[in-house]
Amino acid sequence: MVFKSSQWQILTLPLLLLAIPACSAPADTPEQQQVLKVEMPGATPTHDDSYLCSSTKVPANAGKELYIVGFQALSDMSVAHHVLLYGCQRPQVEPGKVGDCGGICSSGGSKIVYAWARNAPELRLPANTGFVIGGASSIQYIVIQVHYLHGRSQPDRSAVNLQLSSRPQPFTAGIFLMMAYSGSIQPGAQHATLDVSCKYSGSSEMRPFAFRTHAHALSRAIVGYRLSPDLQDVQEIGRASPQWAQAFYPARPGISIRNGDYLAARCVYDATGETQAHHIGSTHNDEMCNFYIMFSTPAGAKLGDIFSCGGGGPDASTESRRLWRKIPQDSLDYLPSEAPADAFAYAAKATAPRKGVPHPPPAAAAAHKVAAVPDWPRPGGRQLGQISGVAAGPDGRVFVFHRGARVWGPGAFDPDNRLSTRYRARAPSTRTRCWSWMPAAG
Repeated sequence: MVFKSSQWQILTLPLLLLAIPACSAPADTPEQQQVLKVEMPGATPTHDDSYLCSSTKVPANAGKELYIVGFQALSDMSVAHHVLLYGCQRPQVEPGKVGDCGGICSSGGSKIVYAWARNAPELRLPANTGFVIGGASSIQYIVIQVHYLHGRSQPDRSAVNLQLSSRPQPFTAGIFLMMAYSGSIQPGAQHATLDVSCKYSGSSEMRPFAFRTHAHALSRAIVGYRLSPDLQDVQEIGRASPQWAQAFYPARPGISIRNGDYLAARCVYDATGETQAHHIGSTHNDEMCNFYIMFSTPAGAKLGDIFSCGGGGPDASTESRRLWRKIPQDSLDYLPSEAPADAFAYAAKATAPRKGVPHPPPAAAAAHKVAAVPDWPRPGGRQLGQISGVAAGPDGRVFVFHRGARVWGPGAFDPDNRLSTRYRARAPSTRTRCWSWMPAAG
């Protein structure tokens, strides 16, 4: 899916606040456009959860900078758990080669320029905004990192097409990453959280225009905030479920992050049915807690070298306790596992209801109201397992399908929709899986 201009009107609002109208710069001519394909050159991972890297040299462009204004991933979630792009002065793995991602860059620091997972659609940046590469910039190579779900004998050529412009952009794009370095989700826990917070110390103002979440099977929502230095002004940057396409969704408009502000991200998990703890880790059976902020700043502004922050485990400091007391209670809400049809608008809408799912209009809610029947007959003496379906026959007979003693939780299936090993190992229940009875007779 390509972001159409109407969907990105929300994204351009923060840029308009910078007093540079979208029409202030001319559109690119064909001569100013090109596509750079950053490709994995036939990787053959030998085991599950391999992290492999390769790199591509930025085109010379007569010594002048180029600007990334769009991204199109060419991969599939059945192969790649995620794809990340980094900018480097010099890569650890040379172009045309494949290697372990023990180090991203051999010289200079690495900068994240893109992240993709779960078949996220094509991304186009707002007008007049781009990631600066090549020329005199610190990014001379683009490194592609692919996290492979499973080993494979057939060479993989996952790639990302970078849409480049040679026209200088009035605004420079960047990514600020918040992530949990450690933490655990206990079995059976509901609305469990991992929290990350830090103080922004960059010298230039960041204007978020998009955000992205990343976690694994147990995650039900991730939400990010900006707080003023005195913690009195709390602004939600955005929220989404990592079970949706892990795209960059439009951020709420009008947010500025300045030196001294606090940034906070909360990841919410559901471990119902799990029998063991899940820890922060690098495999797809572990968990993660990542919140990416894609931002703009005026071209030439000095941002410094800090583009990420993280935390590990509970922070009992007075400052942290004060901060999290300011975070709204609805930060604990689950989001629907299936993305709403208008997920991009839903993720950014400043007035969207924040109780798990978009609220229907009052008339629709009344027409579809669900209520418990207090005197409904009970299936006397029988113990039901997890209910997977209920149906009624033409004679009024009720059929209840359940899983007996077997409990399926969020980790029951891997990203390929295959029953996970630890669930396959559990003996199937010998109980009847379908019961029926006539309500009148009980």
